[in-house]
Amino acid sequence: MKRFLLPVLALAIAGTAPSAQANGGPCTSLPVWALLLSDVVAHGRVDYGALTTDEGRKRLSALRNEIAACDASALSMVSAADREAYWINAYNALTVIAVAEHYPIRASGWKAWRFPRNSIRQIDGVWTDLRFDAGGAQRTLDEIEHQIVRKQFADPLAHVGLNCASMSCPPLRDEPYVGARLHDQLIDQLRVYAADPVHGVRIDRQTRTLWLSRIFDWFGEDFAPLALPRHRVAADLPDSIRGVLALLVDVVSPQDRQWLLTADYEVSWLDYDWSLNEQRP
Repeated sequence: MKRFLLPVLALAIAGTAPSAQANGGPCTSLPVWALLLSDVVAHGRVDYGALTTDEGRKRLSALRNEIAACDASALSMVSAADREAYWINAYNALTVIAVAEHYPIRASGWKAWRFPRNSIRQIDGVWTDLRFDAGGAQRTLDEIEHQIVRKQFADPLAHVGLNCASMSCPPLRDEPYVGARLHDQLIDQLRVYAADPVHGVRIDRQTRTLWLSRIFDWFGEDFAPLALPRHRVAADLPDSIRGVLALLVDVVSPQDRQWLLTADYEVSWLDYDWSLNEQRP
């Protein structure tokens, strides 16, 4: 774990960090979140244990306040890209808070045998019942993801930015999303995810199979509007898959791009690993 930078954190908590004044206010500058990501995230894994100490709990409290400081009025003053970046950051930050406040996670009931014992899915109501102050109202994680990010922005790439604290999720980025760079950051996220054959994308030329994350299945309707024309790729593939391909062909190698566009293959779904994205010894 990286050493905490307490003087900078103190400025952020007090609301006087220079970056908060220079970058457009509480919706576009998240210094507490930026510092926390820098300190406790490595290769997409989170040191949740560091957030269970007295100091860690203070940081989580400061993070709650930072997310809450962006209210509806402040959101209305920034660009659509800044708003989308804020909501993706809010979802990821509040997910970290939810996990850290229940860490170490303890399995119970039917979930103990259906999901990994350290999974976020062991936390009762984590997406539907826990409420957080964000954007000027009390919201659940499900509301942020489905009612705001998906409905208001209709950006399929947001799915590689949102992190559900699980190993098969696209990795948690170690920097906040920023409106001015949001598209480039999300494309980079997709590139990283597409290069992960265990959780993201795997091409098996021997069996002529394209293996995809279940995320592209669960949210296929969000990718369908991007569908490549049928004359460019296998005509029998559904719009949802051809929409995913429209994004993948720009982030994979030239050889893989050629295969995706011209080969005869089937699509299958990778097993989804709900194990917690925690740092381990």
